[in-house]
Amino acid sequence: RNMKGKKREAEPSDTGEGSSAVGAFVSKKAKMAAPIAITPIITEQNRPKSKKELRAERKAARRLEQLSQSEEALQAEKRRLAKQRQKELDKLEFKALLKEERKEHKRKQQRKRNRELHNQPRATKSKKKKKSTETVTTTTSNPELEVAQKVVHEIKYGRADATSGMTTLERGVQYRDIKVGNGTQSVTNGNLITVQYQLRGQGNANVLDSSKNFSFRVGKGEVIQGWNLGVVGMKEGGKRKLLVPPKAGYGSEDIGAGSGAILEFDISCLSIR
Repeated sequence: RNMKGKKREAEPSDTGEGSSAVGAFVSKKAKMAAPIAITPIITEQNRPKSKKELRAERKAARRLEQLSQSEEALQAEKRRLAKQRQKELDKLEFKALLKEERKEHKRKQQRKRNRELHNQPRATKSKKKKKSTETVTTTTSNPELEVAQKVVHEIKYGRADATSGMTTLERGVQYRDIKVGNGTQSVTNGNLITVQYQLRGQGNANVLDSSKNFSFRVGKGEVIQGWNLGVVGMKEGGKRKLLVPPKAGYGSEDIGAGSGAILEFDISCLSIR
């Protein structure tokens, strides 16, 4: 009966006539929807490891960790030993240097004492020698020695011509002092000198080149060979006329005076260092 007291009609589900058919349908559908159980294929790769294998792996991992730690410790020990060795070497080197400095100081002190001990006798001996040489030169005159000195002077400073006043040097270089300088130092090879000059061709009044402040080092190849030979012996404030042939100058090159011309320089020495 229903809520109003009327008799409810029988439904197929209540009578049980269609219950078996429905149940069979539902069970068949459930079987179709249920997943199919697939048995996995066990191989060597996916096989689960045994306890023994796991213990062996853990043991190998611990061994590897111990080896890495021991390797680091070994490297650290090597570094410590290297630092210690370097310190020892530095100490030995410092001791050697200190010992050498002490020896040098002792040698200097010894040389100083030797000079103090022998200074006075050596001075008297040198004075006696000077006096004896002076007496020899004043009392005796050797003609052969004078000739030899004259030859050496001509080789070093050239041979002077009495008529022209020109002094001839090697390679045909000639000079004549217009004004002798009043300085105490004479120009020699290796001196750094500053000069004022004018260049002309011989017999030509035109100035080819000039400078009021030209510096060079004598005998070092910084200028032509005629200059290296011709300025030797000049003093500060001196003025010299210099004739340079082609073989001591620029050769066959024409620098304005003609090929193979003799060059004439008027040189004034300003300073010598």
